[in-house]
Amino acid sequence: MHVIERKKRYDGTVTEYRCRLVRRREREMVLLYAIPQPFKLNAASWTVHIPAGTYTVAYYWEHLPYNVYHWRTPAGISLGSYFNIVKDTCIAENCVSYTDMIVDVMVMPNGDYAVLDEDELPAPLDVFENGRVKSSVDQLLRHLDEVMRYLYEETDRLIEAGNIKGIVRL
Repeated sequence: MHVIERKKRYDGTVTEYRCRLVRRREREMVLLYAIPQPFKLNAASWTVHIPAGTYTVAYYWEHLPYNVYHWRTPAGISLGSYFNIVKDTCIAENCVSYTDMIVDVMVMPNGDYAVLDEDELPAPLDVFENGRVKSSVDQLLRHLDEVMRYLYEETDRLIEAGNIKGIVRL
């Protein structure tokens, strides 16, 4: 079954992606998307290369202020995890939508991370959206080890159970 991911940017523009539904729970959805074109992401002092064919295992939660794109190659190698700070996540039958709050957090497989796009904010991070975005970043970073452990373990479980096809489990 396919589901639409609808990303509403802070400036009001909307982007949609057609993804494969992996799992739906009461307040959580997991989608799979194959990256069609390679791209690079510059974060801190490193550059992440995402080749075409990389899989995005995307996790969305209605009760958390972020979602995450966990990138894996078909061989099962993790390339990193990209957290979008969001609000208004809504999980429906054929769609997951959210409002992107500009700031993102990139986490490398070794645990290094960088907070991205603060320079794109219309106000300093600590006052943007009355401090809500900074609070969301702080919440994520406080629990980062736990969240990353969940992502790796849960993605491996979904692969092993046959819910995610195309990626091997390491």
